[in-house]
Amino acid sequence: IGLRLLLSALKLSDKNLSSQDVGMRFVPKLNSLSRLETPLKALDLFLVEDAMEAQRMVEDVLKNNQRRVSLLEESENLLDSLILMNDPSAHNALFFWSDQFHRGLVGLLATKLVQKYQKPAFVAAVTADGTLVGSARIPEGREDFNVFEALKHSEQHLIKYGGHPAAAGFELEKDKAEELASALDQFFAGSKEAEALPTVHYYDQDLSFREVKEFMNHWDRLEPFGTQFAAPVFKISDLIFVAQKTLK
Repeated sequence: IGLRLLLSALKLSDKNLSSQDVGMRFVPKLNSLSRLETPLKALDLFLVEDAMEAQRMVEDVLKNNQRRVSLLEESENLLDSLILMNDPSAHNALFFWSDQFHRGLVGLLATKLVQKYQKPAFVAAVTADGTLVGSARIPEGREDFNVFEALKHSEQHLIKYGGHPAAAGFELEKDKAEELASALDQFFAGSKEAEALPTVHYYDQDLSFREVKEFMNHWDRLEPFGTQFAAPVFKISDLIFVAQKTLK
């Protein structure tokens, strides 16, 4: 009943859910509960049996998600200001930290950095005891980058670390931050600038508008799309640009 009420609140209850509905609209609301370390857990929503209690939980889920959106926006603005003071082009790896970052959002901030600068990114928040807790990410398609090995190379500056080549977590004392930044920069110094950007396939097929409409009749047979199976992108030529709408 909790899931049904959440889907209803998101206007998803009367449609067949696509992988994008799940990955972009539904799951992030539950994921925010653990990111912001709320008393309400995603499991609670799945186990609740009372309708009124379930409705209250759904309201809490949506309020918490709005808080996440607000905190993330504030953190991204702060990150942009830190970038202005520390030119990313001068570094092989990016490492930013702040006592104003929420520890549950550092992974999202690291992802923003790799998408924008196509370099390994490490972002950390300051905990109550003064240590830095962070997340690391690599750009998509850069299998030659390995953040786990980078942290292993820098382990003398860390309290602990763990993860895999594409994503990892780490913890260190605040006074070790500059040493870690230098060690990470050194580790990725061997990456050639010519290899810094992955090969980008901007579209899969050049089709007419009629052909795209025909293909969409079969779209659901290819679902679900996701990691290592991206949704196809089509190029449609000779269209007249009428208007644009910002998607959030």
